[in-house]
Formats: sequence, structure tokens, C-alpha cells
Amino acid sequence: MKILIACEESQRVCTAFRERGFEAYSADIQEPSGGHPEWHILGDVLKVLNGGSSALWTVKNTPLRNGTVS
Repeated sequence: MKILIACEESQRVCTAFRERGFEAYSADIQEPSGGHPEWHILGDVLKVLNGGSSALWTVKNTPLRNGTVS
């Protein structure tokens, strides 16, 4: 199964899926920092999705910009 993780430059989620045997790719408008540029789609993920592929599942990854300290 192919999986596309949108808005993910760190590739942490992508790597976790790959470790479990999935064909996963990250996508973001930023260069990847996870060490696997061959698993990264650099650009607007909406353009990728509009290309249409029935074999592609999508997981949205919302980056945490503001953390809290309790």
C-alpha cells in the first residue's frame, strides 16, 4: 500500500510507516530533514493529489508550531 504523508518535512511519520512495511512518502514545500530525500515529494501536495491515484492513501500531518510547558 502506498501512503503519502502531507505537510511533513521531518519524515518521522514516513519512516515509521516504512518500518512497518508500507511504501510511504512524505510531502512538503520544504526540503526534507529526515535523511531520505528519495522518499520525499518537494512541492505542493495538492498538485500531487489532483493528479489522482487510486492506489495512494493520504495521511495529513499537522506540524506543531506552539508547544506548551506545564
